[in-house]
Amino acid sequence: MVSDRINTIDSLLGDVTLQKSIQMQSYQNLGGDSGVSAYEIGPDSLTVLFKDGWYYFYTYASTGSGEVEMLKQLAVRGVGLNSYINATIKANFAHKWK
Repeated sequence: MVSDRINTIDSLLGDVTLQKSIQMQSYQNLGGDSGVSAYEIGPDSLTVLFKDGWYYFYTYASTGSGEVEMLKQLAVRGVGLNSYINATIKANFAHKWK
């Protein structure tokens, strides 16, 4: 897999400022029509980079542990992630930034 190194990202999540070095993995896009470009799996989270440049951060707290685990599986498989987010997750993300 190709890693895309993104240096320091400053983002505001509630009242807490986060500085995080993100190690993104390219999304395989086996279906050929995904809006997902890359992802990063955390212990209890998933960060998704969409082709339009928006990052979405999904956590157990915001999305649910079962849903985040399903997102992780779809990300690794390289198929169905964008569709699952649009159909099931919708706006249940912790944070988004560009």
